Amino acid sequence: MIGISRKLLVNDALRILGRGYEPIVFAQLGLLNRVRPTRLGRGVPAQRYLRGHGIEIGPMGSRSFHPLGTTIKYVDRVPAAYFRDPKRADEYKYVRLTDPDIIDDAQFLEKIEDDQVDFLIAFHVLEHLPRTLCALENWLRVVRSGGYLLIAIPDKRHTRDHLREITPIDHFVRDYREGPEWSEDAHYRDVALNVLKLTTEEEIAEFKRETPGPHFHVWDLRAFIKFIDMVQDFFENKFELIEVGLNQREVICVLRVH
Repeated sequence: MIGISRKLLVNDALRILGRGYEPIVFAQLGLLNRVRPTRLGRGVPAQRYLRGHGIEIGPMGSRSFHPLGTTIKYVDRVPAAYFRDPKRADEYKYVRLTDPDIIDDAQFLEKIEDDQVDFLIAFHVLEHLPRTLCALENWLRVVRSGGYLLIAIPDKRHTRDHLREITPIDHFVRDYREGPEWSEDAHYRDVALNVLKLTTEEEIAEFKRETPGPHFHVWDLRAFIKFIDMVQDFFENKFELIEVGLNQREVICVLRVH
């Protein structure tokens, strides 16, 4: 009982002392929430869970916030120069692109050995990968026991994917066991017709040639929770789900590796 009373006294003292600083701190957070609310929502679990050395996959022009004292390397399939090519220069001319430290395929992470990092960040990457379960298997492989995966995917209800059907659970399993080639054409056609509103076979074929990684798969919050539950069983409880929820127009989750 004495220990509890002391703890309560300390907590009360901290609250009283902290009142003078709250307006200063929360004024800054309020400004950030107005300017970059999605990034702020991602930063909260990052500050809560991430420690040590980690990697971020596909940072592009929006590297995540990560806690002071952590170190991070960036992974992408191509160097930043790829997006500065004249064919893409207009689209990315105002984007401050991140040059990756490691050039690697996010589905395999062949250049990263097992149990090498304390955390892995992947925001809006998973939906671009045809081998979804393969990617998660390798993300779990490279993170040490006790480390964390911080993942965000777009909620289809708030994106241009809103007319597309949610990807069925058994689709991911078949992709893993047979490879994704069986469904590739259907994915491109789905995006072309229901997102881009293309109307001719020539337009659809050109879209496929020029777009190596569209949104192959789509989820909403409920579907993604079911998906993570399936993945947990599929990989025999190699991780536990710590947090999941909506962050603006995306679903964000935290997984802890066993």
